Amino acid sequence: MLKIAIAGVGAMGSLLAAYLAPQTNVLLFGHWPEQIAALNNADLSVQIPGKGVFRQQVHAANDPANLGKPDILLIVVKSTQTTAVSEELVPHLPKSTTIITLQNGLGNWEKLTAVFPHNPVTSGVTALGATMLSPGHIQQAGFGATHLTVSDNMHPTTAVILQQFAHILNNAGLETHLSQDVDGLVWGKLAINAAINPLTAILQKHNGYLLEDATMCALMWAAAEEAAHLAIFLGIELPYRDVQKQVTAVAHTTALNYSSMLQDIQRGVPTEIDSICGAVVRNGSRVNYPTPINAQLFEIVKNLECNKIDAQQAQSMLEHWLQSEAT
Repeated sequence: MLKIAIAGVGAMGSLLAAYLAPQTNVLLFGHWPEQIAALNNADLSVQIPGKGVFRQQVHAANDPANLGKPDILLIVVKSTQTTAVSEELVPHLPKSTTIITLQNGLGNWEKLTAVFPHNPVTSGVTALGATMLSPGHIQQAGFGATHLTVSDNMHPTTAVILQQFAHILNNAGLETHLSQDVDGLVWGKLAINAAINPLTAILQKHNGYLLEDATMCALMWAAAEEAAHLAIFLGIELPYRDVQKQVTAVAHTTALNYSSMLQDIQRGVPTEIDSICGAVVRNGSRVNYPTPINAQLFEIVKNLECNKIDAQQAQSMLEHWLQSEAT
């Protein structure tokens, strides 16, 4: 039985733990006192729209010494926390632990390999989504597949562990695949995140709202296409042919979800805008490829994040920019 540690006690970490706990040994790690207390004192409540609620006992710790010697460390903290959390955990993990990032944006794998130079580090993407309702209570709001990256030069033991992990996830009801195309997977998700997350954060709306407003739907398509076309320009093959169709499908399947970026804005904590739209802009600048839509979304969310503007002003900035683009 694999022993799995999950760094991140928020909505996504809790959702994964709820599904994995009946299948294998899993422990959450983080520093949110109310959530850790709620998880250790009662079952985690997972609300699934249209299907009711299921409850699952999961365990959480805020002391890295309690992690033991996990076979897998699954990283699901915000990209802004990657380095700090990794540096806290590295003294307590054996070199045999496989590190897997399922985070949003670019740059997380590079941060992890810098902190864990002796551990196998790989990445993945997931279309799963979750919203934190209150400590101990989450709502699942995304139901897509998860992809884990394997490579030909990966140590055979690591490859076997990833195969076992994929098997456990599939048995838990979470569709999971192994893939060798890490760049395509990461950029494929990046294009979707760059379209949905900042717009929902600015508009203060759930993901499905972007499909209900024709102007916002068109802007969502344009933002995703801009990131996707940059990826293609960089020689990266995306895991889908039609980005407009893909981002529409994701917005539909996660319609009830409030994006993590919106949740961060509402909580007054740093967002992942730097590793999402910011990453698109930086990569575009590096090869002299224009990314004006992502640049504008980055600017608005960054101002919102830093409390330079409020939600109403952010929406006005977006509206004025759209009007200037139309003239």
